[in-house]
Amino acid sequence: MTSIRLLITDDQMMVRQGFMVLFDVDLDVGVVGLAVEGSTDGWFLDQAAASGM
Repeated sequence: MTSIRLLITDDQMMVRQGFMVLFDVDLDVGVVGLAVEGSTDGWFLDQAAASGM
């Protein structure tokens, strides 16, 4: 079971993908989304809360 849900935000695609690969290996950490800019974070978190994620 994933105990930590992670939203990765960075303006560089290679950085986002690198962190996704790094954290996806750990069974306790689940990457739930990738975002390019901080303004996307608020929208994603609102959607996650609404869906019970």
